[in-house]
Amino acid sequence: MAGVIVLLVEYGVVQRLFGGSATENVRWTTTGTSTDIAGAYAEGEVRRGSDERIHLVGRLQDTHPDGKGTALIISVAHGDRVEEVTDYNTGGANHSIDIGMQPTGRSFPDTIKSISVRECLTAWADETRTRLVLDRCGTTPALIWPAS
Repeated sequence: MAGVIVLLVEYGVVQRLFGGSATENVRWTTTGTSTDIAGAYAEGEVRRGSDERIHLVGRLQDTHPDGKGTALIISVAHGDRVEEVTDYNTGGANHSIDIGMQPTGRSFPDTIKSISVRECLTAWADETRTRLVLDRCGTTPALIWPAS
């Protein structure tokens, strides 16, 4: 019995330090999901950092020369509430941006339940080109973490 306990403890420690769980380092893309819209492309990875936080990194790209930009809305479930992160947009047509804006990406506490993303097209609110508005978004957010 002691050997089983040691094995379980060792497995848990080794997995935590070196292997992690099945929900770590998950690749994601919006292609072929319910949020996939023409003119936008997003992909990336969700991973657990050495700081025990969940990190989201990736790339958002405007793929059509239609005069519209693209945005990625990130929804993070924390217990009974959902936080929407709307910081990521290409700022206009024919641009690409990094999601996370730094090597470690956008981070969230490891207590979050899920991360979903939704692609949107953006347009300028008026001729001053100082404010973007969401023009059209994918039908429903795509769950990217935890992996199913």
